[in-house]
Amino acid sequence: MKVVKPNSHSSCIACGESNLSSHSFGLQFLTDSESSVIAKVTLDERYQGYSQVLHGGVISTLLDAAMTHCLFSKSIEAMTAELNVRFIKSVPINQELEIGAQLSGERRGIYQLTSYISLRGDILARGKAKFLIGKCKLM
Repeated sequence: MKVVKPNSHSSCIACGESNLSSHSFGLQFLTDSESSVIAKVTLDERYQGYSQVLHGGVISTLLDAAMTHCLFSKSIEAMTAELNVRFIKSVPINQELEIGAQLSGERRGIYQLTSYISLRGDILARGKAKFLIGKCKLM
C-alpha cells in the first residue's frame, strides 16, 4: 500500500510533487510490512559526488526520507533529532536502488528507526535515527 505523506511535504526534495519542486527525487514509498517501507529510485549525474557515485549528502537524505515515510505510514509526523549514516560501499548513479526503513522502537516519544540503500540485494549504506514529534520553528 502506498504511504500517504502529509501536505507539509509537498515541496520536499525527497518526496515532493514534481510540479512544485523540479529537483525532487519523486520518492514514493510502499508499506512492506506492519513496521517497514520500501521505495525504488534511480538518480542521475546531477546527484553525484565523485564520478559515477551518488553524493554522500544525497545518500543521507534518502536514508532519512525512508525513515520519515516509515513514520508517515503509521500516521506519525516527526522530525529527525539524530541521524547516523554508515557508508558501506559506493552507491552508483543511474542504477535502480532500493531504499527501505523500519521502526525499531519508541520510548518517551522518541522514535528509533533504521534504514538501508541496496542494489540488487547488496546493502550499500545504512542509517539509524531518532525522531521527535514537533514542528520546526522559523526564526
